[in-house]
Amino acid sequence: MRADAKSNATSIQHLTDLLSVGIDVKNRIVYLHGSIEFHTVSYLKTSVETIYTLSGDSVTPVTININSPGGCTFSMFGIVDAMASFNSPINTHCNGAAMSAAAVILACGTGTRTITPNSMVMVHRSRSTDDLNELSPKERASHLKLDKIQNSRLFEVLAQKSNRDVKFWEANTNSDLFLMPEKALECGIVDRIA
Repeated sequence: MRADAKSNATSIQHLTDLLSVGIDVKNRIVYLHGSIEFHTVSYLKTSVETIYTLSGDSVTPVTININSPGGCTFSMFGIVDAMASFNSPINTHCNGAAMSAAAVILACGTGTRTITPNSMVMVHRSRSTDDLNELSPKERASHLKLDKIQNSRLFEVLAQKSNRDVKFWEANTNSDLFLMPEKALECGIVDRIA
């Protein structure tokens, strides 16, 4: 084996080892567990591209297995955009919890969206900060404006991906909206309970 081919094989093996706790190449599963942060967008994109590369197949669906308390709204939108850009359908599957940003990712699967019988979904409005009282009036106004913009987009995305309109999401997300699997199915967050 040539040195550069050996180096590439070693790099692929190293990448596979690093990602082995987060992806299952054989079964085409990416695990989205834990908090959704800025690095989660590149992790997800790299994981799906690794499955494509190692399997030699960019057409068969990839499943994102979700068990997450949610996280960063910017990262959520980045993941939603990434899922829409992949060649293959992206199935989403909730096994445990899909809270906050994770609920939107679950709803935005481009393939089949499923949930296990004892999982939970929670949807609420985006909040750029948890404590507006600690901010100066100017900072508070800035955060409130950002929240309004993000929530407008959030409600549009949920309305496009569910069978509820923007008014439903606006009216029902002032506080945490918890959905058992049957209610998530009824609202169109998922396609079936599996």
